[in-house]
Amino acid sequence: MDCWTCRFHKAGDELSLDYTVTDDDGNEKSWLDDLADDAPSAHSILEDRELLDTLICKLNELDPDGRRICELLLQEKSEREIAAIMGISRQSTINYKKKKAFDALRELLRDYI
Repeated sequence: MDCWTCRFHKAGDELSLDYTVTDDDGNEKSWLDDLADDAPSAHSILEDRELLDTLICKLNELDPDGRRICELLLQEKSEREIAAIMGISRQSTINYKKKKAFDALRELLRDYI
């Protein structure tokens, strides 16, 4: 859609983000220039990537049950579903193993969080 076909333009409202104004010094700028840029910075993207790489590495250091529980939690499985998938009869056992895995991850990632 362009400004000429916009319903606001047809209604006689010709203001847009591309509208330019001239300041006291004679500089022209559009209203779009004043909008905040919500895009993440390159630095924050690199930090997030480093944290994700470290998390994946540390997940591999967990015991097999702890890793499997984390995988299933990331698939949004409930503790009851995880217990059934892993063949564990007590949900409290899953809760204990989940806490143990999270504590281990927290310790392994203490420099990052």
